[in-house]
Amino acid sequence: MTVKLNRCRCGRMPGVRTCRVAEDAIETWVECAGCRARSPKIEDAYADPESAAAQWNSGKGTKW
Repeated sequence: MTVKLNRCRCGRMPGVRTCRVAEDAIETWVECAGCRARSPKIEDAYADPESAAAQWNSGKGTKW
């Protein structure tokens, strides 16, 4: 599965990240390795890179 991500405001390409937070829950988000901007985390039973990419591409990335 491939998702298309828009470039970050800093000019770098972000990546999709996942983290298992419980036995039956996985958090998925998009994060820029350069400036550490990220999309909101999506928690679900399965990884959901499509929804994380949609939030990132719609401009919902946040600055740390």
